[in-house]
Amino acid sequence: MSKKQLVIIDPGTGAVVNYLKENDQIIRAESRKSYQENKKKQKERVMDFINRGLFVRVLHNKDREIEKELSLTQSDVLQELFLCVTIDSKNYLVHIDGEKKGQKMNLTDISMFLSKSERQTKRDLTAIVKIGALISEQNPKKKTENYYLLNSEFFSATKNQGSKVNFTKMFLSKLKEVRSKLNKNQRGALLKFIRNFHYQTYYLVANPNHNIIINPELSISDNLLLEENKFVLKHLNQRKLALIIGVGEEAVRGYVEAYEKAGAMMVHRQHKSYRFIIHPDLMFRKDYEGEDEYTKTIRFQFKQLENNEKKPQKKKCI
Repeated sequence: MSKKQLVIIDPGTGAVVNYLKENDQIIRAESRKSYQENKKKQKERVMDFINRGLFVRVLHNKDREIEKELSLTQSDVLQELFLCVTIDSKNYLVHIDGEKKGQKMNLTDISMFLSKSERQTKRDLTAIVKIGALISEQNPKKKTENYYLLNSEFFSATKNQGSKVNFTKMFLSKLKEVRSKLNKNQRGALLKFIRNFHYQTYYLVANPNHNIIINPELSISDNLLLEENKFVLKHLNQRKLALIIGVGEEAVRGYVEAYEKAGAMMVHRQHKSYRFIIHPDLMFRKDYEGEDEYTKTIRFQFKQLENNEKKPQKKKCI
């Protein structure tokens, strides 16, 4: 039996050290690379949170596509309630600021946050709970009062996922910004096509889990240019996007235009072909913080479009 070589690792840096100190770890030499990669991913997840803020994971539950069961209005309300969870709230809707910061929200609190009557809020919450996107939990100290939390089968804002299910992150800072520029139905539709978000390229496609990396030595952009990838991504067109959202093809044109103006979507048009790409600071599926060249390029393109929108129009001479 061959002997296993052991090394002492500094847990902070992953470097091999000669003398064992407090908190150092002893691992097998062949495990060192895996250990360092895991440490790197952990650091990148922290940077992800620092750079883009809190996100809610929308889990792609294989047994049930709950986002398709929600009406556009219900989806809109649910996304608004995403803004009431924190990384430590264990999926409960809580007060984000003020004297009650961190405390669970009851019906009155939620109705005030949504700027709706308690009667309408109760109707909305009851419907969303019935579908299963939210869970209603009785306050043990006050039986006439309920608290609400995201159903962890479909959504999670906690520190550790602990699930092998695919998911797409919705970053709350960008979500809030985008939602402020959309109407109710347009906001609600954001969840409808979230499963079509391709994890490497950010396009909306029918095969969002397809790996386009043919040559690992090349960037994502260069891999996309390879002959093998010419027709591999099954891009959504306006008709397919309309079917997913549940609106007519005429109506979906308004949705697309609104998403472009809100900075949520970029559209590449050529003749009758469309390529929809979603802002990576709104939706994201990778472990790292999105500072690779491809993501930075996409982000820059969105920024350029935003600057064009803000550019003052020259006054015409009469």
